[in-house]
Amino acid sequence: MSWKYSTVNTSHKWVGLDDDVIALYNHNDCLATALLMRKAPEILAEHNNFEFWKNQVKPLIPAAMDMQMRGLPVDLEVRKAHQERLRTVRAECDQTIFEFAASHGMDGFNINSPVQKADLLYKRIGFKPRKNKGKISTDQSALLSIWNGLLKREEDLRPLLEALLHRSRVNTILIRYLNFPVDPDSVVRPTIKMFGTKTMRYAYESPPLQQWVKEIRNIIHAPDGYVFISADYRALEARILAYQFNDTRDIECFEKGWDLHLVTANDLFDLGIGEKFETLDSSGWDELAKTAAQERLPSKNYRFGKAYGGSAASMKTKSFCPCNRWGCDTELPPTLDRNKMIAAEFAWNQQHKDYEDNIAGIIRRVRETKTYVSPFGLTRYFTKPFGSELRPGEAERELRNFFGQHPAAMIINGSQRLAYEAGLPICLQMHDALSMICLESEADARVETLRAIMERPIPELNNISFPVDIEIGQTWK
Repeated sequence: MSWKYSTVNTSHKWVGLDDDVIALYNHNDCLATALLMRKAPEILAEHNNFEFWKNQVKPLIPAAMDMQMRGLPVDLEVRKAHQERLRTVRAECDQTIFEFAASHGMDGFNINSPVQKADLLYKRIGFKPRKNKGKISTDQSALLSIWNGLLKREEDLRPLLEALLHRSRVNTILIRYLNFPVDPDSVVRPTIKMFGTKTMRYAYESPPLQQWVKEIRNIIHAPDGYVFISADYRALEARILAYQFNDTRDIECFEKGWDLHLVTANDLFDLGIGEKFETLDSSGWDELAKTAAQERLPSKNYRFGKAYGGSAASMKTKSFCPCNRWGCDTELPPTLDRNKMIAAEFAWNQQHKDYEDNIAGIIRRVRETKTYVSPFGLTRYFTKPFGSELRPGEAERELRNFFGQHPAAMIINGSQRLAYEAGLPICLQMHDALSMICLESEADARVETLRAIMERPIPELNNISFPVDIEIGQTWK
């Protein structure tokens, strides 16, 4: 198969092994898997997870296999256009980098050599060396650290950092995201990791769809006469957390149809707009969101950072590339200074006291037992350090993350299984959304069926229903 030469290279050491060695390894691997399968029910039962596997995992397997076999149609011309555009931009970045390297006595600079990049940045230019696990680093986080600490007298070096940062972004998209095998029928069939994360959300390989940037998603394109339908749960994790831990403030927002993140911004930063909430229609909310955009986006980031174990002192806006030359900075949300965020954290704890108290009680119990049983019946072990109340450890951050993400994964997984049983042609599960491609003439009926499935009451969460937003178009957005 010709595609293997673009995905396998000499850095894969197994390529040089003899065929009989690889064959023996594969034989032993299959045998070990078969023997383990005979033992698996006993092991699952020992850890109180057999019923979870039987009720939640096993029924989902046919739906996942059906989705992988169906795959996603690829517009090869659109992919080619993205590749050509990004190669042009990468060449622009390279030219800037070469010029800086030459001006610092490094003619013939190897742009792919971390050693030469470290030489240029830390020895020739004189930036303070950044380290990762004790070793000198020139990776994206190191470049961002230099960027954020750039002094006024070093502004003439900003174009170099912009080129290095943006080149890294472009190269990742070209090599990791756009370089994937497509079957003869112009369909990509990614490998699905049904439980590729600790929260049991899906992950994908070849290509890693969950990491794709939005600008290239239009590669996935419905054929003529067909449409791409995407049904996305509305603020699913926030709703799960609110109802699971009795966050009365958030529950009020959901039940009254208010803009959750705008209400959060008003609560955190005392914007004085709360008296308008009862009288606003949808257009009024849109206008108010524009006027409070400076606080709304950081409030959204803060809310989920807080939910997943962060604090005002540690939460920061993260971005893959902050450059101005290629327009990445226009995608960055506004940021707020540290003192304002600390004041916001105090306000949050006052507004969401019951929620925080309920979560703190569960965290105390898990600290002692090292186990947590989810509403869907999964027993999960937390054995890493919990840290202190002032400085949460890795286990507490994982637990807080698990509270929202695991039930969300179980809800979307259950929706996929029911959609499969109803004969819906699901082609993608991504975060809190299910997508399918169907004949345009069948779209209305398919949408009605999918909405009924996804908005069903969830018995594990007190029969609460979670609303979805549905879009119909030609491409994955």
